[in-house]
Amino acid sequence: EHRPQFDNPGTKAKQRKGQIVKRVEAERVVPFLSHLPQYAPHAGDVLLGQHTQGIHRAILEVGAQFATGSIRGASARTAALIEAFCTAVQSFSLQSAMKATRKALKVNAETDAHELGFLDLSTTQDVRRELDRTVKRWVQFVIDCRAMAIPMGNFVRSLRAHISTLAADITEEGARDSMLSFMRTFLHAKLLAPQRIISQLGAKSVIKQGDVIMTIGRSSIVENILLAAAALCEFRVLLLESRPLKDALNSARALSSAGIRVEYGLLSSASFLLPEATKLLVGAHAVLSNGAVLSRIGTGAVAALASLQRLPVIVACETVKFCERVQLDSLCFNELGDPDRVLAGDQVGLHGSEQNASDLTGKEQTSASKKKGGSDGGGAASKSVAESATLGRDWRSVSTNLNILNLSYDLTPIELIDAVLTEVGIIPPSSVPVLLTE
Repeated sequence: EHRPQFDNPGTKAKQRKGQIVKRVEAERVVPFLSHLPQYAPHAGDVLLGQHTQGIHRAILEVGAQFATGSIRGASARTAALIEAFCTAVQSFSLQSAMKATRKALKVNAETDAHELGFLDLSTTQDVRRELDRTVKRWVQFVIDCRAMAIPMGNFVRSLRAHISTLAADITEEGARDSMLSFMRTFLHAKLLAPQRIISQLGAKSVIKQGDVIMTIGRSSIVENILLAAAALCEFRVLLLESRPLKDALNSARALSSAGIRVEYGLLSSASFLLPEATKLLVGAHAVLSNGAVLSRIGTGAVAALASLQRLPVIVACETVKFCERVQLDSLCFNELGDPDRVLAGDQVGLHGSEQNASDLTGKEQTSASKKKGGSDGGGAASKSVAESATLGRDWRSVSTNLNILNLSYDLTPIELIDAVLTEVGIIPPSSVPVLLTE
């Protein structure tokens, strides 16, 4: 699978031409990750401008939810995308699709129409062609809001392949009905049914009486397994919080309200809590063809610690998240989040300590003046302390040499994974390529 390299000026310019919502490059770019797209975050209301004319309201709303983080998780985002596509397809008409294409050409007058499929100048009234152009335009808008998750890409490829199999003389109504049937079947067969099967299988086969299950952050599939198992046996959960999302606390509330004993701690407490655990159960963003798992940041480090403790590492994942890509590290492909989110939870504490920092710097300055006869050496130290104490959303102006990295995922190699829990059963990670070829 080809991935554009954004450290190539030509590639970056081509990607910008294709954007429906023009993205602004981040003010601070992490140099060694310059091959990845690094954009400034945008608010949901920015996505509803003139460049989005011709895109269905359902697509606009789901894109804004992706951009603002209202919908998180690969499975939840894929389900929301399918639902939005179903709503938009019901309103599809050939004439409106062709009008949207012409409007796009007027808005992007300088765009080369031969480079972008959805801006083809052809006006042949072919329902399949216009459907494909429309879907490509929807997909481009979603990508402009936030990079698509692996299962989202699998869904889009399956949908476009289905469009290509439609009869050449199919009517608009027939095409709509066929697409709606395909998308609803995909949603049920690839997401909803597998999640139920995995929850039941995990509750019966993975979690036993007296187990102590460690997990990271909030994974919907892991949470469903634990809730289903609560009716079958007694066990404890060690829940690690992974910044900056801090969504594990919501999972802790849901599990504890179901009568499950939960111990909640930060990711840095993993080495302290691991000796109590009997299994490490985590979710996944994707499972690659070499058996490696792409999951939320911190998973790889905890899996390595669990491997040292001889604890089984089990990944719960639907097969729709399997992909043919191969990665050896987390840097060749990843998603960079908003760096301000890393500091979001610390702003109150940092700004709240500003007065104490001022008192401290004043004392340091007085002490240094007494010791060094009024020299300004203490003033330099106090300036450094004051700057670090007031570090918040204005960190770019406070420090010119600071870059904040907010990686979304990390890679857990196949050597650290004992089993993958899927809807087809519990399989070793080495069997992933077999399922990909079926």
